Amino acid sequence: MPYPTPRPPAPNGPGRCPRCLQEVIWCITAANRVAFAVDPDRNPDGNQAVRQDHTGRWLTRQLTRERPSPENDEHLHMPHLKTCP
Repeated sequence: MPYPTPRPPAPNGPGRCPRCLQEVIWCITAANRVAFAVDPDRNPDGNQAVRQDHTGRWLTRQLTRERPSPENDEHLHMPHLKTCP
């Protein structure tokens, strides 16, 4: 093949954790545009502001000192890395 095979798209939307098989929501991070898993239930103690854009993609951003709370249609979720056994 003259070109490398294309990389598959990052998972996005409801799915499962490959390690513990619990349900997660795969989001795209605002900072690096990589796949990031969050727990599906809203959690006021979480630090990820999650929203779904007009195309149906799930997007997340970490709360920062400059933007410390959810905005518009964002909801707080816990990163799955914190709850994965």
